[in-house]
Amino acid sequence: MRVISASFAAVLLCLTVVSLPAPVRGESLRRPTPDSLARPQALVHKLGLDVSPGALFRTDDFFKGANAAGKEFGTTLSVHLKYAFQFGPETRFGRNYPFTYQGVGLGYNTFFNSAEVGTPVALYVFQHARIAALTERLSLDYEWNFGLSFGWKPFDEQTNPFNTVVGSKINAYINLGLMLNWRFAPRWSLTAGVGLTHFSNGNTRYPNGGVNLIGGRVGVMRTFGRDAADDRRAAVRRSDPFRPYVSYDVILYGALRKKGFLQESRAYLIPGSFAVAGLNFTPMYNFSRFFRAGLSLDAQYDESANLKDHIANDYPLADEL
Repeated sequence: MRVISASFAAVLLCLTVVSLPAPVRGESLRRPTPDSLARPQALVHKLGLDVSPGALFRTDDFFKGANAAGKEFGTTLSVHLKYAFQFGPETRFGRNYPFTYQGVGLGYNTFFNSAEVGTPVALYVFQHARIAALTERLSLDYEWNFGLSFGWKPFDEQTNPFNTVVGSKINAYINLGLMLNWRFAPRWSLTAGVGLTHFSNGNTRYPNGGVNLIGGRVGVMRTFGRDAADDRRAAVRRSDPFRPYVSYDVILYGALRKKGFLQESRAYLIPGSFAVAGLNFTPMYNFSRFFRAGLSLDAQYDESANLKDHIANDYPLADEL
C-alpha cells in the first residue's frame, strides 16, 4: 500500500511540473519588479523655435521721423527659443488638459534702430493651448507670453534725447497670439499665426509711451519621448467628469511709480517715486474646466493720489518734461 501511494505521489508531481508554462530562454520565473515595468510618463518635454516679423504702431513722433536719423521706422523682427513641458496622459492634468503646455522662452528683438532703441532680449514664461480642433492634425490655438525685456536704450537728455517712448533699460514684455497648429509628422508640429506685443515699464520711469507692435509668427516644435499627441486623443475620451465648484483668487501687489500732471497744456514730472500697494480678492464660479467667472473686490493705496493739490507754488517741485 505504501508502494502504491509513493508511486501515485511521484506521478502527481511529474504532472504538476509538466503543466507549468516553460520559460522563454533567458527569462526568469521571478515576478517582474516595478523597475522592469514601463513607468507612466509624468512630463512630456518640448523644444521650439519661432520667427516673428512685425510692424510697430507708430503712436509717437519718434517713430515717424523725429529721431537722430530723421527717418521713419517701424519694421521689427524677433527670434524665440522655447522649452516647454506638458503633463503625461496618465496624470490628472494630462487627462483633463491634454493639449496644453507651458514653459519658458528667450526672445531676441530688433527694431532696426539699435543706436536709439537697442536690441532687447526678453525672458518670459508662456502657456499654449488649443481653442478648437479643425481636423485630426490641424487645430486653432492661442498662446500668451509674460516676462521682462533687457537691453533697451532709454531716453537721456544728453545721449538719447529723441527717444521719448522708452524710459528704462528693463521693460515688461507681454504677448498674445492666435495660430494654426499643424502636426505634420510624429513628434513634430508647425505653427503659423499673428500676435500683439506690448513693451512697457508700468510708469516706474518716465517717459513711458510704450512700444506696441503686431507681428506674424512661424514656429516649429519638437516633442521628446513618447509621441504625446497620439496618447492625448485617447486621453480626451477618458477625461475625469467635471463638477462645478467655487474657487478663490487672492492677489497682493506692490510697486513704485512716477507721477506727472498737466497744467496750462504743459506736462510736468514730480521728482521722486511713490509707493503703490493693493489687494484683490475674487470668488470664482467654475462653469467648466476652461471657463470661470466671478466678482472682484479691490483695495489700493497710492502715495501719489491727489499730490497735485498739495503743491504750494506754481511748480516748485516739478521739473518740466
